[in-house]
Amino acid sequence: MEDSADDKLPCIVTFKPHKDGIAVASQHQGTCSTYCGARAHFEGDYKLPPPGCEPSQVRQTRNRFKAVYDKKQYAEARSILAPLVEKCGATLSEYDAAWVRNDLAITHYRAGDSAACRATLKPWLELAQKPDASIRNDYPPSDADEMLRIAGATRANMTLCGAIVKRGENGGK
Repeated sequence: MEDSADDKLPCIVTFKPHKDGIAVASQHQGTCSTYCGARAHFEGDYKLPPPGCEPSQVRQTRNRFKAVYDKKQYAEARSILAPLVEKCGATLSEYDAAWVRNDLAITHYRAGDSAACRATLKPWLELAQKPDASIRNDYPPSDADEMLRIAGATRANMTLCGAIVKRGENGGK
């Protein structure tokens, strides 16, 4: 692959289907990326979501979960949301995966299972332990805003679930 933004080079995109999805690549990545905007690209491996994991289905499941959770039927809410983590985790966006895990964790807590709460949030513990300034430095501004929200929710939920979240230098600020 040639990395050039020469506007005389064509943007040639290739699609290679495979068992789990499709691989998308470009011959002249720099030229093609000019169509994407700042820090954006499209090259990569796109996985097909398993049954029940299409974005509209995930949205429906989360809506059903919220309706049951709001009625304080935590065991049922947990049984609705847990399959999203188990079955759909690999195809959820990073943000969606974080919020689904935080929702499931607090549901475990409300259902009386603090150990499951902590285990559910474990993939996000490293982020929660970072100082806010470090998160701001590690991500572009709009991404940092969302990651700070996720870190804050994870910290709060981990604390509710009985975990001590030790943050880095400067007390996390």
